[in-house]
Amino acid sequence: MNRAVALRLAACGIMGLGAALLIAALLLSTYTKGKIAKIPLNLDATLVANGTGTAFDPESLNTERFVINRNVPVALQEQISVESPSNADVVTLQVGSSLRRTDKQRDSGLLLALVDTVTVNRWVTGKQCPTAFYVRLLLALLPATATLIGVMVLAQIPSGQDMIGVLLVMSGVAIHKPTAPEAPIQEVASTAP
Repeated sequence: MNRAVALRLAACGIMGLGAALLIAALLLSTYTKGKIAKIPLNLDATLVANGTGTAFDPESLNTERFVINRNVPVALQEQISVESPSNADVVTLQVGSSLRRTDKQRDSGLLLALVDTVTVNRWVTGKQCPTAFYVRLLLALLPATATLIGVMVLAQIPSGQDMIGVLLVMSGVAIHKPTAPEAPIQEVASTAP
């Protein structure tokens, strides 16, 4: 066999392998779509981020003058888990978020702690749950709550432009209604509960 024939065979083999990999990729997305289109009931994740920032000293509340410390070590921890009621159709997610100073011990270092619970449809279809109105209401109030916490905890006074932005975001979230997809996702073969 001469070199030209060997190169042609190698080129055909590489093209065949490429075509087989493309077909496998298409089939893999079809096979896994039903498995990843549902929010799992065993979801439990924690995210921790460390850094430095400017923070209000809570111990200064008892003094005549508030103290703002700069370049203090802070840690942000966010945790998401599945709570009751959760079943084959809906899942209740609870998200906890805390921001604390790592140079202070226990409660004296806690700057912010939030817990939010929401029940959503397990299928990733865009359909709203019966509680969707309340979820939208809470999401619309979130910018105002964040602004209020910024004023109280971090002594950040918003400007007029900031307040207009908060009102625009709140109204946009309040009036937004997600569109449903054209066809709901069908479960192919799932081993998830």
